[in-house]
Amino acid sequence: MFTNSFVIRYIRFLSCVAVPALALVPQICRAQTPSTIELDTVEVVQSHITKSIKSTAPAFKLSEKEFNRLGVTDISDAIHRLPGVNLRDYGGLGGLKTVSVRGLGSQHTAVVYDGIVLSDCQSGEVDVARYSLDNVESLSMVIGDNDDIFMPARVAASAASFSISSFRQPDSTKPLDLTTQVKYGSFGYINPYLRVGKAFSEKFSMNLIGDYTYAENDYPFRLKNGQHTVTERRNNSRMNSGHGELNAIWNPDSRSNLSAKLYYYDNDRQIPGPAIYYSNENHETLRDRNFFGQLQYRNAFTSQWSLQLHGKFNWASSLYHDENGKYPGGELNQNYWQREAYTSACLLFLPTDRWALDYSADYFFNNFTSNLPNETFPRRHSVLQILTARYRSRLLTASARLLGSIYTNSAKLGDGARDYSRLSPSASVSVQPFSDEMFFVRLSYKNIFRMPTFNETYFYHYGNPDVRPET
Repeated sequence: MFTNSFVIRYIRFLSCVAVPALALVPQICRAQTPSTIELDTVEVVQSHITKSIKSTAPAFKLSEKEFNRLGVTDISDAIHRLPGVNLRDYGGLGGLKTVSVRGLGSQHTAVVYDGIVLSDCQSGEVDVARYSLDNVESLSMVIGDNDDIFMPARVAASAASFSISSFRQPDSTKPLDLTTQVKYGSFGYINPYLRVGKAFSEKFSMNLIGDYTYAENDYPFRLKNGQHTVTERRNNSRMNSGHGELNAIWNPDSRSNLSAKLYYYDNDRQIPGPAIYYSNENHETLRDRNFFGQLQYRNAFTSQWSLQLHGKFNWASSLYHDENGKYPGGELNQNYWQREAYTSACLLFLPTDRWALDYSADYFFNNFTSNLPNETFPRRHSVLQILTARYRSRLLTASARLLGSIYTNSAKLGDGARDYSRLSPSASVSVQPFSDEMFFVRLSYKNIFRMPTFNETYFYHYGNPDVRPET
């Protein structure tokens, strides 16, 4: 039999155990009561495989973040960081700078500025030095056909494409997005820059960009004449240029957007001429001006159908002046003007998650005038059409494209160049043999050509109307 003392101690033990357990019951019941808890926003940032790695053609891109990391200050310096790309620099600050890919020449590279190809029907070369890196969001280069098939036909009509993306949407949380800076350098170089942006609403924003560049460019050089060596400075090299842009973008809804750009460039510079012993005087000047306005409209009607429209008008002039007593009247003036009207329509169809089809059609008209007495005033109508199919799976990407080109030439005075039409096929494929390895095998083929420029066809004592396109 248990003694009374043992029973009392046992009851006390149970009380010590039971009382804490009973005290937890109300807390457990309250925790099971349904309630809503609002958590703070969490932003997840993860690096991803860039599209250039999986693309079927060599593709490279530099962003604004990489510009700051690499310390580049202008577009020509940034181009040097792209593999397989050559920059041809014709004479320091203010000189012509062109982009060529793998020795094909700059006329085989399409320079795309905010989605629309830049053009120069006189020489076929685009001066990339006219565009300020301070206003550039990214630079990209594609050698061959781009995996982004939803684009104008004119972009595909070259062996490679160099794209400049400039528009940066202002911060809607700020009343005014303002950036200003001044660069100063040797030989009288000064370059103030201003960008003002404002987001009037979540759907509409604008920005205004302006920069001015002045430089004396009086570089020193050594001139030898037999045993005599003297140090001279480059004379008659002043550059006085400016450029302005007005950009606007409107997003009426999540499926469509409309963007517009007005651009003006003016460069009034002196030409130094040859370095002649005891005579370093020269009176040549050259003024280049360029204005264009462009519109872009995109609309994704459904998850399968999308439409893209482009329109542009371009005007450019080149005014050469030389005050020299050997010319009649004591001066020589050679002035050239070129104009272009451009329109494009692209239709994208996505029948499945893996297939994409695109049809794009471009039309543009060019004419060229001059004050020279033997000018023929040439004109050209161009129609480009492409049909593209792309298949994409986890380990395979393949695309095929057919470009149809029609060029019709005429001249107001004299004989026009021959007309030309051609079909240009291209295909590319990228395969990832091992799903767990970042290893890709790609193959591409493209047959493309370029039409002769107006200089090559009509220029006095130089052009030939019978010259054929360069394949």
